[in-house]
Amino acid sequence: MFPSLFRLASPFEPRLQNHIRRLATKANAAVLPRTVDEQLSISKMAQSGKKAFGTSPIPPANMASLKLHSAEMVNHNTKRLRFEFPDSEATSGLALTQATLALAFPNGGWIPAPRPYTPISTPSQKGFIEYLVKLYPNGKGSGTLHSLQPGQSMRFMPIPVGMYRHNAEKHNQVAMIAGGAGITPMYTFARSLLADPADRTKITLVWGVNETRDLFLKDEFLQMEKDHPDRFRSVFAISKTDAEVPEGYKKGYITPEMLKDVGVQKVDGLKVLVCGPPPFENALLKGKEGGVLGSLGFKKADIHQF
Repeated sequence: MFPSLFRLASPFEPRLQNHIRRLATKANAAVLPRTVDEQLSISKMAQSGKKAFGTSPIPPANMASLKLHSAEMVNHNTKRLRFEFPDSEATSGLALTQATLALAFPNGGWIPAPRPYTPISTPSQKGFIEYLVKLYPNGKGSGTLHSLQPGQSMRFMPIPVGMYRHNAEKHNQVAMIAGGAGITPMYTFARSLLADPADRTKITLVWGVNETRDLFLKDEFLQMEKDHPDRFRSVFAISKTDAEVPEGYKKGYITPEMLKDVGVQKVDGLKVLVCGPPPFENALLKGKEGGVLGSLGFKKADIHQF
């Protein structure tokens, strides 16, 4: 029954069924690692020490009931939720960009509405884990999370596949292309790489949203750009045609021309990360010529899809 519960790491409730199928296939129709080596690899991904989700990759041993510490609206439909660990010295034990599954029970029912979310806090953060959760109309999972009050709890468990493992020697450049709330794994990835003085990977972010108010991490990315001008660049694209677009922003959907204009082209050493709702990812990866990225010469091996 477990494969039907999972998809990759982004809080897009409309895309749940597509990701369930894709993730179940990647996981060889099971949520458990297939070999002992895979189990050990997942267990050793995070730093040593106390782990909020334990060290076993096997449920229910890796499940954790976490109490909501605080909730903050960051824009018109997105909340920042901080859940505290029972042990203030514990880290999550997750790998970078690894998602967790929130087991919500809408309206106090008996049937869970499992939804995956990628934390925005780093794996090394002690004492708590943070998520940005977008509220979807009639969203069972996001609605339950948005309704939580400090002191109430939610059960989470790690998803053992789907994370991106960066190889700086092989890929000295990364292009992160995100749509809407698909920005969450990108934020954590960029934040962690830029904080590592030994890593010199150059990152270009292209973030497509409907309106400027959907750029709920804009200030954080602009600060990254200021702190690391030689390594990080952010590009914001507003798709709503009648919206006022600030100077320096791109207007319209992400196209081959837009990507070429900001320097995202097929070159040796460049890895492309993609995350967004189904229409967004389909436009980038499917259709004629393999979508937007295919028309620029990118192959499947060049791309990681969360």
